[in-house]
Amino acid sequence: MLGHISVSHLGVGGGDLPPPSTPPDRTGVLAADYELHQARYRFKKIYRMTSFDSPSGFMPAPLDFPGNRVKDGEYLLAVDNQNVDTSKSVYSYFEGKAGQMIKIKVGPTPDGAGARTLTVPAINGGAENQIRRANWSANNRRLVDQLSGGKLGYVYAADYGASIMDFIRGLAGYSDRAGLIIDQRFNGGGITPDYLIEWLRRKPIYDYTFREGDDIPVPVNPGPPVKVLITNENNFSAAETFAFMYKLAKVGPIVGLRTGGGGIGPYVFTPRLIDGGTVQLPNRAAYNPDGTSWGVENAGITPDYVVEITPKDWMAGRDPQLEKAVQVAMDELKRAQVWSPKKPKYPVHK
Repeated sequence: MLGHISVSHLGVGGGDLPPPSTPPDRTGVLAADYELHQARYRFKKIYRMTSFDSPSGFMPAPLDFPGNRVKDGEYLLAVDNQNVDTSKSVYSYFEGKAGQMIKIKVGPTPDGAGARTLTVPAINGGAENQIRRANWSANNRRLVDQLSGGKLGYVYAADYGASIMDFIRGLAGYSDRAGLIIDQRFNGGGITPDYLIEWLRRKPIYDYTFREGDDIPVPVNPGPPVKVLITNENNFSAAETFAFMYKLAKVGPIVGLRTGGGGIGPYVFTPRLIDGGTVQLPNRAAYNPDGTSWGVENAGITPDYVVEITPKDWMAGRDPQLEKAVQVAMDELKRAQVWSPKKPKYPVHK
């Protein structure tokens, strides 16, 4: 009961638990938002697959396969030959279908005129969350590119565990940009990413020139001159230590909301019990080397620019935190020292 209240990462889990009282949820989903229209469910928004060159990696979407694409505004008319209408929840038509290939009937009108039948995968909720997140970050990436005139890149760090390669792909892929927006909102943690801080602080020392192509600075893939980090109240654990290191190392400004304040974690030893359970024993804590504070625990990391997203902003489709981060980065670009080495004259050998 007291876990994560006074000290984070304190708790017990697993072990000799009773079997669940109900079978696991097997409701399938199609990665789409619906709206009600003329007693039918209409696709308000369909989440699309992401490309192979996206920092989020390739993410297939059930309604966005070649030959099986569905358009926003079309109607879901039937699922596996069962007529679909608004007399019951749209999800009731997908009960027990997660992980299966199903047949759906879709069309441009509620009466079924011009309808077609498609075979698509019904995915589980976890896979749909990944697709939604990939679409969200892809839209953010396009917005940053648009607002900055192509001067800034955007990287979304979903966590500092399994998704760490998304950060690395984005950081390497945007090596030609003058600045970078690092978005770690909703990042719950992972493994302390100290090497990313080192990468972001990396500066070129000299350049190689080639007979063909552009010059290359060395060390390769230096951090861009301008970096801005976005945080929010849903950042914990390694996401907080990343923000802590980012701030102490003066990598760049931070925009958003104060992080959750739960940075203490178990390290090296997590006891396992004979019934298969575990006990998390927090045995480390970060502290500010100037002796002023314990850094993260019960305090969190406060941004340089505090910006909140209100319900009104969400409803309007606005992201004031991202907009502010772009504005701060563009202001930083005016003062940034951009690497511009002077190439000597080519030698003339006689």
